[in-house]
Amino acid sequence: MEHSSRILLLVLAALIASFSVADTASSKLSIGDTLAELALPPVMGGYAKSLNEQRGKPVMLIWVGACHQCQEALEQYEQLARQYSKNGLVTWVIWDTDDRLVKDAPHTSLPLLAYNQKLTRAWQINPLPAVMLVSPDGTLDYLYAGSLFRNMEFTRRALSHWLSGDGVVHQR
Repeated sequence: MEHSSRILLLVLAALIASFSVADTASSKLSIGDTLAELALPPVMGGYAKSLNEQRGKPVMLIWVGACHQCQEALEQYEQLARQYSKNGLVTWVIWDTDDRLVKDAPHTSLPLLAYNQKLTRAWQINPLPAVMLVSPDGTLDYLYAGSLFRNMEFTRRALSHWLSGDGVVHQR
């Protein structure tokens, strides 16, 4: 009896572990995924922004964490956002607040939204920072993780191809 109880416990532990691994894998974002709804409050005043409300428009999401070194890069991304806004591009900066004080928020003219990984497991962006280009149908077309400076040229080229002058978003 004791032997069968141990086997049952081992089988149960294996099943729980397999569900945990599957759950973790499903939360990873990959190119081609249709993104789940994400509605986030602004860091300071205003209304929450909803990804579902942007359906039909191309969206660039710039994810940042502790942003002492990314301020200059954010200014360059703001220029890209302005340049491609005529093509319908919607751009948000998403700050992973991680319980930081509002005074530590990055300075940007773009909508700055507050994100905390405790809110949801559907969107795990690691490492931060990251840039995501989401097509009008909600598909993740591009994902560049790591240094905003290093990924600036990749993002610039992707936007140029993705939002070509014909007004059509060209998916990867």
